[in-house]
Amino acid sequence: MTLTPGLHTHLNWYFSEPGLYVLSFAVSASRVDTSVQTIAYATVRFFLGDLADLPETEPTVLTIGGFNPPYFVGDTMELSAQRYGAELGFETTWLRQCLVISPEGGSVEVGQAEAIGVGDTLSHSIVEADYLCQFRPAVFDGDIEGATAQGVQPSPW
Repeated sequence: MTLTPGLHTHLNWYFSEPGLYVLSFAVSASRVDTSVQTIAYATVRFFLGDLADLPETEPTVLTIGGFNPPYFVGDTMELSAQRYGAELGFETTWLRQCLVISPEGGSVEVGQAEAIGVGDTLSHSIVEADYLCQFRPAVFDGDIEGATAQGVQPSPW
C-alpha cells in the first residue's frame, strides 16, 4: 500500500478462527525533497479467543481491568493489570502519557510516558489535566518494555 503525504487512513484485518496470528510489516518512506529513505520493520501478534487460553509459551499479554468511566475531577480511578501468557518476572509499572498542546501555535504532540506507580493495581485521583492522558500498565526488563496494554483515557462522558 502506498500512502501520500498528509493521508490519514485506518486498516482492518479479518480473522476467521480463534488462535495466535503473527503479522510482519516492512515500512519504507522517502523524503520528497531528498533521496533519503528510511525503512522500519515490526512484527505484531494478535491472539483471538479467551486470553486464559493463551499458551504460557507465548509472550506476556497485559490487559486493564476496573476501567469504568465516567470519571469526574476528584474521582478515584481504580485499575488493575491482568497478565496472560508467559510470566515475566518483573513488576508492573503504571504509565501516564499525555497530549501536550502548544500555547502559541495550538499544535498538539504526544508527551513522554511517565511512571506514576508500580504493582498490579493503580489508584489515581483524577485531575482536569488527566482528560488529555492515557493510562496503561507495562512490564519492563531494564529499559525494554516487555509487555504493555492499550491505554485507557478517563473522561467525564
